[in-house]
Amino acid sequence: MAGNTRISDRTKSPERRRWSAALMAQSLAAWMTISTAVGIGAMGAAPAWSAEKLNNSLDLVPASASFYSASLRMKEQLDLLVQSKAWGKLMQMPSVQMGLALLKEKLNEPGGPRKQFDDWRKNPDNERLLELLAEMVSTEVFVYGDKDFAPFAEVAIDAFNAARFGPALSKLSDPDGDVPDEKLAVMAMLSTLNDNLDKVVVPDFVLGF
Repeated sequence: MAGNTRISDRTKSPERRRWSAALMAQSLAAWMTISTAVGIGAMGAAPAWSAEKLNNSLDLVPASASFYSASLRMKEQLDLLVQSKAWGKLMQMPSVQMGLALLKEKLNEPGGPRKQFDDWRKNPDNERLLELLAEMVSTEVFVYGDKDFAPFAEVAIDAFNAARFGPALSKLSDPDGDVPDEKLAVMAMLSTLNDNLDKVVVPDFVLGF
């Protein structure tokens, strides 16, 4: 059967091959649209937590948020990683030791990054800034987007897909067209955005520590 199929594909007329390619492109675009709709629907679902306080960043996130993500005890996790046997074995690998030696040599060049960092760190204000940054990420880092994030992400993905597949679909419908692909992509993207102006709203994006 596979051999017959390959022979049949070679004997298709140019019109039939263009029609098959167009059908495949449209099917792919439809599949991506359905996948996007499912993903955005999951993103837009209201969080299920209760009004009970959890004493972490989740207490600050509104129930209407489109998404929320957090990383906890990052310093503790880093310490466990560095003290693990796996890390020790990794550091003993010849290729890793060679790479670290080359990196150290590059950093310690006269006037190199190490010297610049040491000079910058001599300022007490900069030293306190480093301590503050380390403290900020040591316990918890979180991020969330408000209710406008889901529709904004949906139209952004649609615009990206339009720019990506627009030129190919346009060439299939008009093989003799002489419009450059770059212009077709921009036209397709702008057309998608114009059809969804109500969703083109910059959402609130919060990064917290």
